[in-house]
Amino acid sequence: ICKLKGIYVPFSCIIETKDASLHKDGGYGVMSQKAYIWDLDGTLVNSYAKIVPAVRGHLMELGVDYSEEYIREIALKSSVGKLLDQVGPMIGKDPELLKEEFEVRNDREIVGIEPMPHAKEVLKRLTRRGDLCFIYTHRGASCYTIVDETGLRPYFTEIVTSLEGFPRKPAPEGILYLVEKYKLDRSRSEERFSRN
Repeated sequence: ICKLKGIYVPFSCIIETKDASLHKDGGYGVMSQKAYIWDLDGTLVNSYAKIVPAVRGHLMELGVDYSEEYIREIALKSSVGKLLDQVGPMIGKDPELLKEEFEVRNDREIVGIEPMPHAKEVLKRLTRRGDLCFIYTHRGASCYTIVDETGLRPYFTEIVTSLEGFPRKPAPEGILYLVEKYKLDRSRSEERFSRN
């Protein structure tokens, strides 16, 4: 949990940097700051209230009757993709096709996702003081729709989604990409995960 002026918000990772501050003109300069690498679902936005019923509806259409509690548990512990990997063989359907179908359905049903309480305020404070904010998420293209509709997009230097092809978290490649690109100092990092 990140405490910023009395507001608590979960985040993925904080990394301090002193060599690569990104200025508004796009140039780099020397300045001490922090970089915040955020997860999206369940951290910046309260998406599970929409995701879980969407998954349940999709599964019910396929003849699979899992409770919302079970779906939420799997989604929080691993991912919706892992759940669909499990369901595919049960119903004789390719899990990758199930994921594609769900992504289309999920994109239609993400309307109305709200930011977590105080998320926008915290992001605004961080970026005003010169800190860098990034998103690193398992979500694909729908991430951009969500951050646009919630008004969060202006606060992020870069958004890394599944479209970039990095292995799923906790594999470090996505974070290492950001560390290398923005010359972030890994020796002074602290991680916090929203799913703990």
